[in-house]
Amino acid sequence: MEDMTREELIKERIKFLTEYLKILWIVLIAVSGGSASLFVNLDSSLKAILLLIGVIVIVITSSIIGALTLEILELFEKLKQEVKGDE
Repeated sequence: MEDMTREELIKERIKFLTEYLKILWIVLIAVSGGSASLFVNLDSSLKAILLLIGVIVIVITSSIIGALTLEILELFEKLKQEVKGDE
């Protein structure tokens, strides 16, 4: 395996986290739509339980999205420092 520089490792980590972030956004949008649909037509206890589970998933997914966004921003700062260090 070829040795990767620190700069390349940071870039690959950013790419991976960005793809992960995209998937989480899709999950958030899908669960939000389903939960909204359940909320509009809330006529059974099963729908109420599913709505509660949906809200929990929305909160957890939103938290993970926020944490990932912060981590990606930190990696961009590290990459900026690596580029400055190479000059």
